[in-house]
Amino acid sequence: MSDEILADVKHRLHTPMSVVTGLAEVLTEGVYGGLTSGQLRRVAMISEASQTLLRAVNDFIDFSEVVEGPSKLRPQPIPNH
Repeated sequence: MSDEILADVKHRLHTPMSVVTGLAEVLTEGVYGGLTSGQLRRVAMISEASQTLLRAVNDFIDFSEVVEGPSKLRPQPIPNH
């Protein structure tokens, strides 16, 4: 799969799902005002579903990049905490 197609998939699927996930988070936090318990349950369902789809899109993109050939890995030090 070409880099252009992967970029298009990421833009068309990943970006909107990130927005949905983010909006669900701010709704849950009450940024736009409080929600009823029923509304909170529904927003939680939206959040869970969007995160599941976002993981699937990320997995697809990761798999596609692996299939295309060796990744350009750059070794980096791991911080010791």
